[in-house]
Order: sequence, then C-alpha cells, then structure tokens
Amino acid sequence: MTQDGFKKALALLFSVHPQLEPKGKDAGFIYGAWLRMFCGLEDKQLLNAVAEFCSTHEKLYPGDSWIAIVRNMCAPVSETCGDCHELIITAVHKFGYARAKEAFEWLEDRSPLTAAVCRRIGYQDICMSENLDVVRGQIRAVFVEEKARADKLGGVLRSAQDLNNGSIANSALLQLAEKTSANMKKGVVSE
Repeated sequence: MTQDGFKKALALLFSVHPQLEPKGKDAGFIYGAWLRMFCGLEDKQLLNAVAEFCSTHEKLYPGDSWIAIVRNMCAPVSETCGDCHELIITAVHKFGYARAKEAFEWLEDRSPLTAAVCRRIGYQDICMSENLDVVRGQIRAVFVEEKARADKLGGVLRSAQDLNNGSIANSALLQLAEKTSANMKKGVVSE
C-alpha cells in the first residue's frame, strides 16, 4: 500500500464518518498505527473495502472496530459449498443425531459459516433425512446466501435469532479474522 492510497481511503472514510478523524497532538501517531494495521493490503483492495464499509455502515456503535471490519472485508470467505457439505456430512457421521451440541462445537471450530448453514437447515433434520440429494440442495441454497452475507459484512451471523428487527448489529457477527486467528492458535484450522 502506498501513502497516497492510504490517504485516499481515509479521505473517503472521513467523508462519511467524520467522527473517526483523529484530533490533537496524537493524530500523527494514530495515523501511523492505522497504516501499520493495514500493511499487506493493496491500494485498490483497501479503497474498495473502505468504500463498501462506508456504504454499508451508516452508524458505528461503541466497541465497533472499523479497522477490523474493513480488514475482514478485504479477506472474503474462501470456503466452497463442497467444503460446507463435506463438513456437515462428516459431523453427522461422527456425532449422529443425539450429540448435536458436540457436532456444532466441532463445526464452529472448523467453519463458523458451515455451522451457521447447518443451524439454518437444522442438524437433526439433516440427520433424519432419507434423501441426501434434497439435503445437498438445501445446503447449497443456504450456503450461497450466507457466504454472500459473510463476504459483504465481514462476518458470519451465527443464528437468525441474533437478528434485531431484521437488522444485524456488528456485535452479533462472528468476525472471521478473529475466529481464524483463534483456531490457528489452537491448531484447529488445518484438520
């Protein structure tokens, strides 16, 4: 990322969220810290993510990290529907109908998106289904929608019960970068 690209992204950000602009004698330090937090990104990647952030986040709530949200928007979900299907079927075979809680813990550790898809369809319903082609179609349909939302918002909505009047608060999103980082520390990601 170049200084010019960083400045353009901040200009766009401050045009929509002027309250984020640092003030006072520490402003230079804050800009430097932000620049380090975005290191490794390309100018276009950062500008696109900031533009998406500005167009989808009209309000920020206390505790929301705009930097984490923008970084997550730069790293879309790389899972495929096939990965999702494989994990769900593996969980069904490994845990069966009676151990749904363990199955969801196992799925959450491997893929929050897959766990969300499975939750939308219903784990017990999948276990009891006699037609795997129907289950495969349901997984595909729900996966496509949930992946698109995760890519757009930078996080996975764990459950539809987290919706509030049809809207999603950022605090309800399972941040993808945080989950991946935690899993890497536990050594779970590559299993």
